[in-house]
Amino acid sequence: MLASFSRLLITSVPFGLISVVPNLGTGTEDRDALTKEIETATSGLDVPLRAIAIDTLRRAMPGKAENKQEDMSVLVDNCGHIATKFGVHVHLVHHTPRSDDSHGSGSNALDAASDVMIRICRMGEPSGRLQSQLREGYQQTQTL
Repeated sequence: MLASFSRLLITSVPFGLISVVPNLGTGTEDRDALTKEIETATSGLDVPLRAIAIDTLRRAMPGKAENKQEDMSVLVDNCGHIATKFGVHVHLVHHTPRSDDSHGSGSNALDAASDVMIRICRMGEPSGRLQSQLREGYQQTQTL
């Protein structure tokens, strides 16, 4: 990433890390605590917050089943609340099933709620494929 910044003449990018993954799969308590931590972490920035990444989806909903729409819906609702609160894109890092890299594992409730899905697939060493898809159906693929 630093090499990309250098090529693009980007000298600094504000970045914050909250090292504890919240449980966004049950209720709103952890979501509200995360919201407060984000507010504290970004209070001194002189640039607006644009994105929040949660790595990984599975860690953000411990004890819940990614195959159950009910469980995924709670996670989606909590992420939607965070996105609305800060006016940002919330990015959930998620993995594909081992046998099929054409979709994320678990319930399709996540696919239905996503505005953008970005898929990175291994195609061989050292290249891969980056595929992005918007809710409206626009899709783009590029080889890395």
